[in-house]
Amino acid sequence: MKTSLCHADAESIEVCGSDLVEDLLGQVSFADMVGLMLFGSLPTEPHRRMIDALLIVLIEHGLVGPAIAARLTYHSAPESLQGAVAASLLSAGSRHLGTSELCAEMLQEGLAAHPDVPLPELATSLVRDRLARRDRVHGVGHGFHHGGDPRADRLLALADE
Repeated sequence: MKTSLCHADAESIEVCGSDLVEDLLGQVSFADMVGLMLFGSLPTEPHRRMIDALLIVLIEHGLVGPAIAARLTYHSAPESLQGAVAASLLSAGSRHLGTSELCAEMLQEGLAAHPDVPLPELATSLVRDRLARRDRVHGVGHGFHHGGDPRADRLLALADE
């Protein structure tokens, strides 16, 4: 099977028009490869640094539900890595990992009800309405970092660079 992203046959593996073994393996970084797969070309240096930063903040998850579920499952059955991965994925919900989906639903409902309102204005209005009702604003805030996630400030600073 051949797609615009990749093609493999008995002699070669091609990714976004480049030979995986000859052109990419040992020649590009993981962030470069992520950029290539997402955008179809190797990222510029500033884009590569941003991808690197995003990958770095994804590594640490601390003692949150999905990480605990994975750790405990792996501890109980180390021969079953897939069970630990499944336990983590199955613990996704409205408080962790699922917040982006709930935020998107809020925005989609708002857009459907008010299609002529510019998105920044609409988002501000939707958040203000939820806060006035003391409802949770999904996708905003952090369960532990109530004053703001320190990673966000650094990522925004890197994006400005």
